[in-house]
Amino acid sequence: MLIYEVVLYNKIINCYRRAEEMQEVCYDYNPELKKPPVPTVVDFENKTVQFFSTLTFKKETRRVKQYKVPDDFRKDLFTVSCQDGYHLKCYSIEKDNGRKNKPAILYFHGGGFVSPLQTVIFDNAVYYAGELDCKVIMPEYRVLPKHPFPTPLNDCYDALKYFVENASKYGINQEKILVYGDSAGGCLAAAVTHMVRDYKLINLAGQMLIYPTVDNTFAFPSMKTFKLAAWPADSTPSIWRLYLKNGYGNLEKYAVPLKCTDFTGLPTAYVEPQEIDCLRDEAIAYANKLKEAGISTELNIIKGSYHGADADHSSPLIQRVLKHRCEVMSRMFAK
Repeated sequence: MLIYEVVLYNKIINCYRRAEEMQEVCYDYNPELKKPPVPTVVDFENKTVQFFSTLTFKKETRRVKQYKVPDDFRKDLFTVSCQDGYHLKCYSIEKDNGRKNKPAILYFHGGGFVSPLQTVIFDNAVYYAGELDCKVIMPEYRVLPKHPFPTPLNDCYDALKYFVENASKYGINQEKILVYGDSAGGCLAAAVTHMVRDYKLINLAGQMLIYPTVDNTFAFPSMKTFKLAAWPADSTPSIWRLYLKNGYGNLEKYAVPLKCTDFTGLPTAYVEPQEIDCLRDEAIAYANKLKEAGISTELNIIKGSYHGADADHSSPLIQRVLKHRCEVMSRMFAK
């Protein structure tokens, strides 16, 4: 068994390239943030990487199940039947105060379409639920490599549709529902808003797109400028190839939101790129397309910040960022 483990270890070393071995890069990160981890370029199409990732993700899924919310909060688990018959787990977190008719956030988590729900997402959910006295719902959508597009997106849309149609059952104000997504979850949240508009499901209160990935051309300048930032640019192509390995069908505008040609009729938007992030410029381009279509959009580039920095709630900068997000969502709910 030990020999087998060593062989696998040697293989995986060849799949991961430490950025510090490639070249020395010094970015001007905000001193209020923890130094980001040394970026690791990963080939997510590699079978060895997938094997080890599966083991890691199983551990994280156990931690999510065991996650304890504060005493004055409640955590619930629901099951939603998807259009293909799959039973989708959805967690929710809210203050345990008996209030009915609450606003709701459908939170589509990040993780490169590969990672399942993580405890850091629950930390954010507790914060938002507490500050806004709302229900935060987190679908555990199916992920890569087994489930490429459109399955993850359909899971997210089916979850939203279910809670819209059953709003009163779950104490949700149907007129105060917004979608939220970070990184790959930002791609899903953006695409869901297009589906909601096209299928005439509901008038969403807003969309919160946090350092979203919305393009698969890798042509924007930030892809080179911040190639070795916290999320390394060279990890991105393998993710998109996996996500789109079955092609677009006729759904390219949902698969790659920046390629959509019609941005009219979408909900109010908040787009938050991090300044030192290879995904920065595509997020800016997406915000500009929303603005050009007449959609009320706030573009808030976080100076000196990097992809995933908001996991550190102890940072004074991140505390301000989280507070501002809540102010934005509060205004969305108030309309």
